[in-house]
Amino acid sequence: QSTATSLYEIIECESSRWFNLGEIIAGFIDEYPKLISDFDTILNWGRQRDFLLGKELQIKTAKGEIEGIGAGLGEAGELLVKTSDDKIIPVMSAEQLCYC
Repeated sequence: QSTATSLYEIIECESSRWFNLGEIIAGFIDEYPKLISDFDTILNWGRQRDFLLGKELQIKTAKGEIEGIGAGLGEAGELLVKTSDDKIIPVMSAEQLCYC
């Protein structure tokens, strides 16, 4: 089982979430300048590369734990998780995400 975790745990020092986000966005804009005005194009690009689609997921959030299967990306880019009772749970942020 693989685990996605925080930069803090990897580099053992505090990182700035906003600085990191800015770097990711700046890199994306440099690479794809024409796409920034069309979110549907960006969302479709992300959906074509959705690594978590169909994978078993265990997610820890501030609201609790979620287990299920990756069910794609929602209209706002959020991760969708299908639970064992066939509910679709949107996940915008998580403390930890484990996948199989």
